[in-house]
Amino acid sequence: MFKTGDEDIDGVIDTFVSGVQATLGALAKGDWIGALIAGVTTVVTTLIDIFQGGANSAKKAAEQVSQATKDVKFFDLSKYARVESRGGFWGWLGFKKSSIDQESVDIAKGLGDALYSAISTGMLDGIKQGKRSFAELGLDVRKGLGQQILQGLIDGFVKSAVMQGILQPFLDTYITAMKSGNAQALAEAANGLQGAIAQGNSALTTF
Repeated sequence: MFKTGDEDIDGVIDTFVSGVQATLGALAKGDWIGALIAGVTTVVTTLIDIFQGGANSAKKAAEQVSQATKDVKFFDLSKYARVESRGGFWGWLGFKKSSIDQESVDIAKGLGDALYSAISTGMLDGIKQGKRSFAELGLDVRKGLGQQILQGLIDGFVKSAVMQGILQPFLDTYITAMKSGNAQALAEAANGLQGAIAQGNSALTTF
């Protein structure tokens, strides 16, 4: 029997083909009632498999996207890793698949890790040296904070929606430049990052 390699689609095909074979077998024996029952059963079970298979394919595709992007910091990667229709007949029936631009995801992860490390380290060093003013905490309280608590405050800032909003526009330009290898495009992307960091500095003053 023909197999597509997709267990959800193959399940529908198996149900349909087995039902058709049972129907034809009954007809060959002159069992019209048996053929009618087999035919109706085939239609019903095939429809059930289509609904269940479509839902399952969407769930699996979402899990694949989540797994591929779970370690990426700062960025929304919905442009590069998403759930979409399979297209064609099976897409019309509601079957989904994941579409993951792994190269772009890897670039975003590397960039996010580098930015996180740079911002986190810079903030931690600055706070320890008393260069930042956490007025709401007070100097004595700040000095009494353990490293883990202090790192938690920093994480709250670098993982915030504010920082994602600042850095997200830079990502598309950076990925395009990295893929092209064009020196001028990379330089322009670097300038874009400088602008994003400047906005980050402004956001930090209200943290």
